[in-house]
Amino acid sequence: MINSYIHQHMDSLIYPENPYILRMCIMDKRIIDITGMKFGRLTVESYSHSGNRRTYWNCICECGNHIVVRGDLLKSGNTKSCGCITHEPRGKAHNRKDLTGMRFGEMEVLGYAGTKLKKAMWLCVCSCGRTSIVFSHNLLTGKTVNCPICGYKKTSAKMTGELNPHWDPTLTDEQRKDRIDRIDRVMDSPEYRKWRWTIFRRDDFTCQMCGKKISGTLEAHHIKSWKEYPESRYDIDNGVTLCEECHKKIHKSQAGL
Repeated sequence: MINSYIHQHMDSLIYPENPYILRMCIMDKRIIDITGMKFGRLTVESYSHSGNRRTYWNCICECGNHIVVRGDLLKSGNTKSCGCITHEPRGKAHNRKDLTGMRFGEMEVLGYAGTKLKKAMWLCVCSCGRTSIVFSHNLLTGKTVNCPICGYKKTSAKMTGELNPHWDPTLTDEQRKDRIDRIDRVMDSPEYRKWRWTIFRRDDFTCQMCGKKISGTLEAHHIKSWKEYPESRYDIDNGVTLCEECHKKIHKSQAGL
């Protein structure tokens, strides 16, 4: 009876070599051969295997990647590609105009670099030769006009020597060096580290300016100046947790930049 069933449906059935799986396939009545069929970007190349009453198929995507997919996911349309389709621009990012070849400050756009958080990103090269990936919004609004290294150098130039808001003309070079070494020793002291950690835990490791839960660099900012209020340096009420970006904004505003 089994042989007659096999011969009757030979053209439309795929049978595994394993006899046990073969019996299961017959109990399920049939496995319809979908070899050569196309589902979205996937083309079925051959039968792979069966398991948990499901059939799996070897597929090739239009991008060239090979993938094994469950037959029911192919037929229902839940799986349309190897995953490459999820990396393509959608929504506003897809409709945004092509910025390739355009120049923004010292940055020239080389080409599209994908999306992140539904925002288009572009591969850019700075006038210094360094490349970086930048969001469209940052380019179009002028927020990013050079690579991070060049931006750091420009900011540093504004804060060097007499341009630094903490510049003290009464100090000699030797005194300035000694002052830096003294600050480094204080920052590494157990008292300072305890004060800093207490501030972070009290604020639940959350920036008190932008409200972001911080998993990267944390800054314990002194509300009253470290230099002008030495008696409040380790006062818990004189500290606040900030993310690195907000901490820089505060010091830039104090410096008038």
